[in-house]
Amino acid sequence: MLTGSLSRCGPSFGRVPSHSGWRVIDTGNPQVPHSAAGVLASRTMRYEEWTVELRVLVEGATVERRWAFGLDTVRRLTNAEALDALWDGELTEAAWGALRTAVAAAREVEPTTGASVATVIDRLLGTVDEGVLSDGDMDPELLAVIEVVSSWSSYLGDGSAENLARLATVAFERIDYEESVDLDDVLATVDIAEEWNRTRRLLS
Repeated sequence: MLTGSLSRCGPSFGRVPSHSGWRVIDTGNPQVPHSAAGVLASRTMRYEEWTVELRVLVEGATVERRWAFGLDTVRRLTNAEALDALWDGELTEAAWGALRTAVAAAREVEPTTGASVATVIDRLLGTVDEGVLSDGDMDPELLAVIEVVSSWSSYLGDGSAENLARLATVAFERIDYEESVDLDDVLATVDIAEEWNRTRRLLS
């Protein structure tokens, strides 16, 4: 998939200050009140424990719950307004158009068309890969969008727990990028606690 082939884009998310105004998009699902997040945060959870429990949740979820979680995550992490703020010479016009089309397809896919849409998205991401202008230093937030779409497309193609877990990890990394999460106590960060609650609610 594209995520592994974007060698010119540099590493995934580093712990650097946000500078382009990225925000997770509210899709209408209720978020956890801070009081509830505080209950979650009262439990200390290391990042390694988080990854294990995430995998257990994903593997134990029904196909319907996996779909609900994946689509909700994609829609929270991608939108046209955020994309418009991220272009700034990172991609050719052709690549930019392909990415916008891929994002739209990822957000609107139906369960019955997942595999065929994955094929289309993969082709579009190939055009994106060919049109990268940055040399090892792509904006991490733009790379995040590409990783979201790529991970979701991989899941649409094979339905594997691994690819859905990767999508959840991208959501975690977005928050870490903004807030520099304590990896020895991830739930101490309110946004991580809220994201974890959303993950458990949709997958359980």
